[in-house]
Amino acid sequence: MLHALRRTVGDDAFFRTLKSWTRDHAYGNASFRQFEALAAKVSGKDLKGFFGAWVDGTVIPTEKYLYPGSLGTPAG
Repeated sequence: MLHALRRTVGDDAFFRTLKSWTRDHAYGNASFRQFEALAAKVSGKDLKGFFGAWVDGTVIPTEKYLYPGSLGTPAG
């Protein structure tokens, strides 16, 4: 899921999210919903569908979320 998130939001937003998350929650607790909100805020993208498919879904995510960006491109 994290690699798919990286491909969905891009490297810059992904790594800024991780850095902010670890800095803001060092020595504390936080919910996964807070992580979702942070990823959306940092990336500026609506990630409801992505997290709905990966976290809340009961089946394998659709290809749109399972293989976003270059993950859906055949190796060549």
